[in-house]
Amino acid sequence: MAADKIAEFFDNKEVTMEKIYSETSEAVEQAKTIIKNSEKLRIEIDNIDLRKVPKDDKKNLMKELTRLEESIQRKKEIGLNE
Repeated sequence: MAADKIAEFFDNKEVTMEKIYSETSEAVEQAKTIIKNSEKLRIEIDNIDLRKVPKDDKKNLMKELTRLEESIQRKKEIGLNE
């Protein structure tokens, strides 16, 4: 992605360095935020005692974890194909 933007900068003189930076820096910051939140979430998931979670809450948790898993899988597939 960043390499594509750099090539675009050299190929298209109308593209400013500021535009390329803003387009690439947002994705980098998002990735850093996801990494930070993922580390926290992974620790929380590892440490939760599901025996102490009421049945309805556990059901909702499992649904949300499944949704999260699906989102992660989609992004992993896209990332592997870029």
